[in-house]
Amino acid sequence: MNDSTWTWMSGTDTANDPGVYSENGIPCSRVYATGWFDGSTQELWLFGGSYTDGNANGMSLSSSEKNDQLLNTSLGYFNDLWKYRMNDSTWTWVSGSAIRGQAGIYGSKGNASTMNVPGSRTGAIGWYDESTQEIWLFGGEGYHSIGNQGLLIQDYCLFLIRLILNSWLGCLNDLWRYRVNDSTWTWMAGNDAINEPGEFGEKGTLNENNVPSS
Repeated sequence: MNDSTWTWMSGTDTANDPGVYSENGIPCSRVYATGWFDGSTQELWLFGGSYTDGNANGMSLSSSEKNDQLLNTSLGYFNDLWKYRMNDSTWTWVSGSAIRGQAGIYGSKGNASTMNVPGSRTGAIGWYDESTQEIWLFGGEGYHSIGNQGLLIQDYCLFLIRLILNSWLGCLNDLWRYRVNDSTWTWMAGNDAINEPGEFGEKGTLNENNVPSS
């Protein structure tokens, strides 16, 4: 902030970059990801978001191209977790998948596991606790415990695909914790399904059954 200048630190200067999911990798282009900053370690954290191929420059699309874009948008949610170290300007792929549309692996509520991982999503809310080095993630729009794996797109018409996808894709109210020290996700609260109505209880009254809606 001392000299009011911008510096290009990482990434490419082109739109819709696919990223590199390997050692010395870099996240792909995306929107509506969730981010955190750890001031004690000077590390940036990035989770999920959505990626859309095509029409990056607002070009006109044919009907088939619009259908392709629609499908790609539906399938374009990530559950990858990345860390950027400011001290050496490097990205590290920490958790999640390089493939879009992943189901969540919830495990048992309250129990940490290296097998657990939130489903792909966009627009989640997140915060970081520096004192415990824990990342917290809530909700967003995405996939619950079923996901969209195994869908053979070429075998279905566009309407049927959207119908099926919409039964898997929706608003979430799950709360997750990621512990940096042991690299584990824990499903802490909420549901492992989409579009849940929530439990409000009495206003201003603490209740272990209360949970925000999706």
